[in-house]
Amino acid sequence: MPQPGGDPWPIFVPVTNEFQAEFVHTIRQSACMTPIIAIVNDVNGYQTYMAIKHGATCVFNIMVPADKQADSLRSVLFSAGQPALARVPQPRAGLVALPTADRQPRQVLSDLGREERALLKLLCGNDTMSVIAKSFYCSERSIYRRVRQLYDRFEVPGRTELRVVLAETTHRVHPAA
Repeated sequence: MPQPGGDPWPIFVPVTNEFQAEFVHTIRQSACMTPIIAIVNDVNGYQTYMAIKHGATCVFNIMVPADKQADSLRSVLFSAGQPALARVPQPRAGLVALPTADRQPRQVLSDLGREERALLKLLCGNDTMSVIAKSFYCSERSIYRRVRQLYDRFEVPGRTELRVVLAETTHRVHPAA
């Protein structure tokens, strides 16, 4: 629901069954720009799938250590322009998979072609690889190959980390006073 200042506050919703997933869909219809973060207790991926399918912006799985999910949550809050971004804990130095000093994302962005930029935009959305492949009129395998090449160029292991790098590159984070 929107806060008085105009920025939408994220909504945290448990999604452990079909009824709760439908509730996410209902929220999404009434508050289309509000970040919805689904809380799941998921081992096999089904609850995560249902949450994303019904419109969750992000999924927080209590079965996965919180420090491994902090970047994803930070990215969602940052893209929503939340002042709460500063309160999301930064991962400890020993847990960072790739050193950020080695990345040159601004240079990589400037070197991308029109199709690669379009693919990046789709990867930052909620579309599945199947939908992305159809929009490029190619097979899923071809899209996975192209996506892997983008991940390699940005030196990230996956989609969530790519979103974080792009958010850091295209927006400035101001430290909390």
